[in-house]
Amino acid sequence: MKTLLLSTALLFIFSASAFAGGPCYTKKGYVFAASEELFDKAMRMISQKDRAAFMKLAKTGLVGITRDGVKVFREDVTWDGMCEIRPAGETGTVWTNIEAVDCK
Repeated sequence: MKTLLLSTALLFIFSASAFAGGPCYTKKGYVFAASEELFDKAMRMISQKDRAAFMKLAKTGLVGITRDGVKVFREDVTWDGMCEIRPAGETGTVWTNIEAVDCK
């Protein structure tokens, strides 16, 4: 029981520290979207090579492509490799691949 409690406590401490750190910076060329659902939809369009559909979605402003070096903070990370980020100085968030963010 003590081992389970200690393991749970350590897991909480290490996961909390992943978000408590300093700023991260975006890498160029990754898809981002205003919600997890839109991110999944955009990624399906890309994997289906449906550029026209992706461009229509991008024109709504709800999805786009990351620019290099934008200062962001990681707000959430999912088990399947997505993360929610918030640009520095902003209150809104977007979803992208975890590889799109450099958090050294």
